Amino acid sequence: MTAWTSTRFTERFGCRYPIVQGPMGGGASTTELVAAASNAGGLGSLGCYHLEPDAIRRTAADIRRLWPAC
Repeated sequence: MTAWTSTRFTERFGCRYPIVQGPMGGGASTTELVAAASNAGGLGSLGCYHLEPDAIRRTAADIRRLWPAC
């Protein structure tokens, strides 16, 4: 790893790069986008403010299915 990729952030979250895909709720982000960002070495995230608890659980399961490292 080069210096810019070896940070407290990457160590703490197990990412290859200190890049965060911002959590966008309301349809602007998808489980596929979150998984793709994570699979590419960043930290993918999904805004869930608009989801009910059961939908959050289903969405988390979808992300885990698409993100083998999880």
